[in-house]
Amino acid sequence: DFVLAKDRRTGDDIWRASFNIGTLDAPIVGNGYLVVVGSRGTVLILDVNQGATLGGSSVPADLVGPPAVSAGEIFLTGDSGQMFKIR
Repeated sequence: DFVLAKDRRTGDDIWRASFNIGTLDAPIVGNGYLVVVGSRGTVLILDVNQGATLGGSSVPADLVGPPAVSAGEIFLTGDSGQMFKIR
């Protein structure tokens, strides 16, 4: 799976980042970061302008649904209804 950034005016590709972290859910963008969540419990934080991986974490569950971000924390939902918080 991959994430692709496009230029809004021209539609040209700006960058593309490929991952092997399971099926990707909808990424979210905020404060210059792109948060990507894979179904196998992996969370990656990318630079929104260049697509470079800046950090990441994992949780002990298969994840479902998109992440939520509030006050610098990432909230995730596991497939059995568990909730996870990453700082």
